[in-house]
Amino acid sequence: MDMYLYALLALPIIGALYFTGLLQKAFGFIYGDFTKSELNKFILYGFLFFNIIGVYWLLRCVKDSIFDAFIGSEYTMIAKLVSLAVIFPLVMGYSYLVDNFPRQKLFYVMSGIYAMLFFGLALLLD
Repeated sequence: MDMYLYALLALPIIGALYFTGLLQKAFGFIYGDFTKSELNKFILYGFLFFNIIGVYWLLRCVKDSIFDAFIGSEYTMIAKLVSLAVIFPLVMGYSYLVDNFPRQKLFYVMSGIYAMLFFGLALLLD
């Protein structure tokens, strides 16, 4: 409960720093001056990164219990070994693609691979 009290006490201080311009000067000193488009991009990417990390931490907490509920805890070690055996060739294949394709073509190649995988899974599940 103390953490929420500290956060509530910090809000007026941060607001005062913002409205006096000291917060902008501090950010400008630390990060440099941004143009309007750079600031918009920085805020958007920061928001996306915040969401990615938040979802990761939520899924990290529940992944073992979900796996245990659907598959069973006795298969956890086997699943980890299989994932290692599958990931290693995938990383090697991706490294090969990075070395042999330009960035724009690699984007289309990877998008095509994912599209084929998802369509294949959709046909298998249907």
